Amino acid sequence: MVIVVNTLANSLPLNNITTGELADKYYNLFTPAAYVFSIWFVIYLLLGAFTIFQLLPKNRDKEFVKKIGWLFPLSCVFNSVWIFFWHYEYLLLSLLVMFGLLFSLIGIYLRLDIGRVYVEPGVKRYVHLPFS
Repeated sequence: MVIVVNTLANSLPLNNITTGELADKYYNLFTPAAYVFSIWFVIYLLLGAFTIFQLLPKNRDKEFVKKIGWLFPLSCVFNSVWIFFWHYEYLLLSLLVMFGLLFSLIGIYLRLDIGRVYVEPGVKRYVHLPFS
């Protein structure tokens, strides 16, 4: 859902403006340079790997799936809703949804004890890395 919404937001684009064009429209001191947004390709690639990894039959009942619980789907909803609010320039709502996204990701990070506990290499690569 997240990848489809983000792709459509820029390929259609939603409200006839791309995400980057909107970022340029609202200049502020903490908006990164345009090339920095290319990191999202890596982030979505890692989240795609996580999605597949956690759905594998051998991983469905693993502890990390239980710890993450509803927070990952919730983060996906926040990410998708944010795009719509941002593209239609509901700035306050988009900011509130971004906080929801941030808190859901922090919750995942904390529940997984990333960097604090030993996990097998596959879990480290496909679960901890995407949320780091």
